[in-house]
Amino acid sequence: MIKINAMAAYGKLHRACLIASLLALIACADVMARQPTSAAQAETLLRELETYRNEGRLDKAVELANNNPTLPGQLSDRTMRARLWRAYGALRYATGQWEEAESLLTQALTLADDGPLKAAAANDLGLVKIARREPLRAIALFKEAYAMTSVAEDLELRVRAGMNLTRAYLDHGQWGTLADSLASNAKDLALLGDAPAATPQWLRLGRLYLEAGARLNAADYRLRSFQVLQKALAMSRRADNKAQESYALGYIGQLYEQERRVEEALDYTRRALFAAQEVGAEESLYLWQWRMALLLRQSGDSVGAVRSYRQAIASLNRIQSRVQDHSLVNFREVIRPLYYGFADMMLARSAAMTDAEGKQSILQEVMDALESMKLAEVENHFNSECMALPERQTKLTEIAGGGAVFYPVSLADRTELIVLMPDGARQFTLQVNASELQALTIEFRTQIEAYSSGAGYLAPAQKLYSLFIEPVKSELQRQNVSTLIVVPDASLRTIPFAALHNGQTFLIEQFAIATTPGMTLTEPAPFQRDGVRVLAGGLAAGAQGFAPIPGVAAELRRIEALFPARRIQDKDFVLKAVKREIAQGEYSIVHLATHAEFNSDHTKSFLLTYDGRLTLDSLQDSVGLRRYTGAPLDLLVLSACQTAVGDDQAALGLAGVAIKAGARSALATLWFINDRAASQLIGEFYAHLNNSGQSKAEALRKAQVSMLSRPGSSHPSLWAPFLLIGAWM
Repeated sequence: MIKINAMAAYGKLHRACLIASLLALIACADVMARQPTSAAQAETLLRELETYRNEGRLDKAVELANNNPTLPGQLSDRTMRARLWRAYGALRYATGQWEEAESLLTQALTLADDGPLKAAAANDLGLVKIARREPLRAIALFKEAYAMTSVAEDLELRVRAGMNLTRAYLDHGQWGTLADSLASNAKDLALLGDAPAATPQWLRLGRLYLEAGARLNAADYRLRSFQVLQKALAMSRRADNKAQESYALGYIGQLYEQERRVEEALDYTRRALFAAQEVGAEESLYLWQWRMALLLRQSGDSVGAVRSYRQAIASLNRIQSRVQDHSLVNFREVIRPLYYGFADMMLARSAAMTDAEGKQSILQEVMDALESMKLAEVENHFNSECMALPERQTKLTEIAGGGAVFYPVSLADRTELIVLMPDGARQFTLQVNASELQALTIEFRTQIEAYSSGAGYLAPAQKLYSLFIEPVKSELQRQNVSTLIVVPDASLRTIPFAALHNGQTFLIEQFAIATTPGMTLTEPAPFQRDGVRVLAGGLAAGAQGFAPIPGVAAELRRIEALFPARRIQDKDFVLKAVKREIAQGEYSIVHLATHAEFNSDHTKSFLLTYDGRLTLDSLQDSVGLRRYTGAPLDLLVLSACQTAVGDDQAALGLAGVAIKAGARSALATLWFINDRAASQLIGEFYAHLNNSGQSKAEALRKAQVSMLSRPGSSHPSLWAPFLLIGAWM
């Protein structure tokens, strides 16, 4: 029997995160009782924070900062306060807490008087703006930082700010300023001479030239990159620094790869790999193993390519659990391409196999790899490894009774669909590539979201049905599958599978449907009906510029009629009260009927309260600890949320909301819908959920089918956007 492997190591990590959080809270209470700290003690704290960061021990640095949360405000010296706020802000940036980092660094920038400190704060704040996808503001801050530095005062900071500015130009496509910026970087770097900080920056400059050459297909940039990297290689060898030598060799290998000189590229990449292995530099080892896999595949050595892919994934998995600096590993540029490259090769091999046992083994390996990638993707999106992951993850043996899992994998030349059924896995190759599938899903979402579009959604709905359901339908029927659990990929996160159509009926009329970011992110726990208590909160009145949602009052009253409930509405639905009730109340269901928005930057995602905005981080703080007290939240319901059309990262935030919040499952909407329709559907969902023997997925299916059968509410824009996320039982 095929199963999805549990990730026990991650469970230990997240329990450690919980313990660290509790210790930090206790320490904070202790610090608040102390007397204001002297400037000398603050200086000692700064040195300790810098030492921990230089050693890569961000966990210790965070603990130290958490133990002294109010220290900067206790200091009378303005410059010392700015230095501490800047140190705290840089630490929050490194650990992915971008909203807090922005606030702290803004304070530091405002307080700082001297040039170098002000420049450093501006540079760090620019990095946060890049992380929060505000490139133009970041460019302005990097320019400000660069202008405030001088060769005499702080050459290293000037180099860093200049490099950051060039990186921002490159990533934002400002080609007109790129050449001058690169030349300025080289000029500043030359002044560093053989200083210890020089070699990493020469490597960085070589990488910038390399990327510019690739994006613009410019031979002059590639030549300049080669010259810079040769200089960095010589410097690293003089210093006997194998880790830096490895990067220089690896980047030169990429230059030869750009020139399509595969043999030379392989030679340099092997040398980079050996140098990294010699000193155990795992932070770069997976990169060169991945590049080896790509090059071996180009040279026709598929066996060697698969071996290198496996090595790269194993190396990346080893460091993923301990990578604390969230600026180090880029998901879109490294992790996703690595895992998908491996899946591409293995699925092509599997499709050609006739040996059933061997085919199952390959599909199992691919699914395990995809699950590792899904976990990395969710943690990357939420910038946190201290997420409320389930203690026990789902295995196929626990979904065999009527469940099937869909794993779509969209590739450059095709889409592969792995369907996990009670008797094993099946592979289906779909003749639609990633760009074609993205266009189709955007068309479907655009048409179906608008009630005024009429039946315009039907054509894309039928195309998607013919792609994903028709090839599988006979097997689903043969194995009596009643529930489809979709692990969506990329743009597929933005659409409701419930509204796929075969020309006569919607998919929801045939199957109950749930979605999850990953099976190992889902806890196999059926809904517990005994002792259900509901927190029912929401905004019927308008607040903070958002429109009223009149149907909320009736929606909350209907919940009260079905379950024991605590209702807080409108002026009582304030941020402090909501957080208190969620954290302290013994609720198995939290129902929030209010405006909610999910953004590509998860720190900008929120649920609206009467007087504020409940962020996902705050929601996690309120709910997450309950998972470890024996009373986890069973269901989180958000009945008026929305994600942007075609924004798969915002949709990933929606899909991950249950995990982020520490709930077993969530019910949420892809777009904001008519509040009367939402109230009707939610009411029916709860009514069916209240019946014994009904799974959450089946309760939602019956509510949606009931809606679509009624005149005036049959258009899928009114019922399809509701997604059940996580545990569907």
